[in-house]
Amino acid sequence: MPHEPNRLIFAQPIRYVRSMKNHIKTTVGYLRHMVALLSAKFARFSAHHKQNLLDLTQVGANYHGDGLAVWTKNVDFLSDPKFVQAYERAVNSGHHFGQQGVKIKIEWRVNTALWAAQQAARLDGDFVECGVNTGILSLAICSFLDFNSLDKRFFLFDTYSGIPEDRTEYAESPENIRQKNKYYFDCYEVAKGNFAPWPKAQLVRGRVPETLDSVAIDKVAYLSLDMNVAEPELAALTHFWPKLVSGAVVLIDDYGWKTCEQQKAAIDAFARKANTPVLFLPTGQGIIVKR
Repeated sequence: MPHEPNRLIFAQPIRYVRSMKNHIKTTVGYLRHMVALLSAKFARFSAHHKQNLLDLTQVGANYHGDGLAVWTKNVDFLSDPKFVQAYERAVNSGHHFGQQGVKIKIEWRVNTALWAAQQAARLDGDFVECGVNTGILSLAICSFLDFNSLDKRFFLFDTYSGIPEDRTEYAESPENIRQKNKYYFDCYEVAKGNFAPWPKAQLVRGRVPETLDSVAIDKVAYLSLDMNVAEPELAALTHFWPKLVSGAVVLIDDYGWKTCEQQKAAIDAFARKANTPVLFLPTGQGIIVKR
């Protein structure tokens, strides 16, 4: 027969443990609720703080856009009629960058490409762009230089459908490639229509480097690289380097962006071997001048 005093002795600790469990459960629920509230408040503060920083950045700036702001600088190129016409053609090319209905602000980047193209226009050799999409930079160049008047061809290499996602040799993670591909679509017909006014512009559809030997190019005065992954950019630079004439300009669009560090590392390694410097611009672009 059980002893009643023993039952009382064991019952009290059990009730205490149950009480503690309920208390802990309530406390954990409260803490989770507070964490959620604080996280939401911090998110709002963070967004507000970022907007304040953005507003401060824009106060008194001569130019702000594309991650770049300048003060007390001459930006008269922004109002040059020839530049405006070329820029409008470029940013209205049917691309999917930026917010819908909001014009992207990459004027300084486009102006850099136009400078490079003007330098190259004085040299012997053709123009090459690897990474075209709908033709933003190359369209601006064709318009600004009146490319039909030049004794040159403009070869435009691209898949015209984004970065290939089945290339296992790419060091870029599949997730990063998928994120970058959000901005791309099958734009070949769009690009073909965009370049129709310039018959010397030749679209070469396919993957780089496989397509590089599909056309005969002897001399190159201008080379633009904008393929968003290191391996095809390095392959294109290696392929065209012997074809670049003295003074030719290589424009690397993604060179200095934080999301493109593998591309920068590949270009830097190539430049060291070639014993040539890379000019790192605040626009995020890089420039090499072939000696």
